[in-house]
Amino acid sequence: MLRNVFRLGRCGSALLRSPSVSSRFLTDDMGWASMKEIHEKTKFSFPEIESLLVQFNRRRMNKESNNLNKEDLGRFLAPLGIEVSAENLEKYYASFDPNGDGVSFKELVSSLSTFLRGSPEEVAEIQFKTWDADNNEKLDREEFSALLKSINRSSLTSDDVEALGENLFAELDTDCNGTISLEEFKQGILKSRFLVPSQSFKKIAGLSASETDVLSLLGAQFTLKDGQRLQHSNDDRAFYYVAEGEIEVKYGGKQLLTIPAGEPSSFIGEVAIFSGDRNLYADAVAVGDTKLVSVKISDILPLVLHNHKGSCRILERLGGLLFARLKDIDQTL
Repeated sequence: MLRNVFRLGRCGSALLRSPSVSSRFLTDDMGWASMKEIHEKTKFSFPEIESLLVQFNRRRMNKESNNLNKEDLGRFLAPLGIEVSAENLEKYYASFDPNGDGVSFKELVSSLSTFLRGSPEEVAEIQFKTWDADNNEKLDREEFSALLKSINRSSLTSDDVEALGENLFAELDTDCNGTISLEEFKQGILKSRFLVPSQSFKKIAGLSASETDVLSLLGAQFTLKDGQRLQHSNDDRAFYYVAEGEIEVKYGGKQLLTIPAGEPSSFIGEVAIFSGDRNLYADAVAVGDTKLVSVKISDILPLVLHNHKGSCRILERLGGLLFARLKDIDQTL
């Protein structure tokens, strides 16, 4: 897989010099002017917008419509680490689709730009508006409690969050009128990190911001249970990142190496040897419940072709890790 990718050339001057937006992504509904407008109004580059458009079209089940329905939106948000319970999805759908005709690509990218690239205050504003059920520009206790539960990414239970919410509500309601205004809420996020949604892969030690953006934008999360093998079909053409837990690589029951989580060395690109086919070299086995992120090569290629720093750096890491691991395996065997 890596060999095929590297045929494109190094992520530098050797890459093909293509226009800012590839013509194969431009359609009657999404022409150059539309792409340019989205680029100017969001925090995404042209290559990132292209990759998002690929995913948008893939998750849009009704090909006769140019917009996402509620279920489509859920399939789009879940891999980004955004909680999509029935209640949350209802709220996000209403927030992403203010005119009620389905979520257009422009509406989706605009909202994601705030969620993934916005300042804490910008993220707070979109969360506030999403959970202001009666649109009176205030949060009452019930709305505030629902918001806290929706953004909880910790081990706190629902009851824990509700108890915490009582204290936070009293702290944020500075004028003691029984509601929280947008400005009070914005000030509150500076006092409590719990109020800021914990986006998956927002920061990973040792990785650049552009690399973590690739995982956030293009990655699909899944979990392997303790002892479960990572099964891969060569047709998938993907690489993986170990976000939590640990992967142990074994051959004939003998441990060859361990791949930790949350580090620059947590990428797995040599997936051809971790296949469901028992005749191949090795097994990649989860040690404890292990969360991984899968990124399809077809999704990352538009970024690579445009010399996106994060995508190119990830491919360089995959190549370096492949050779280092093969060397370690040779020494072990």
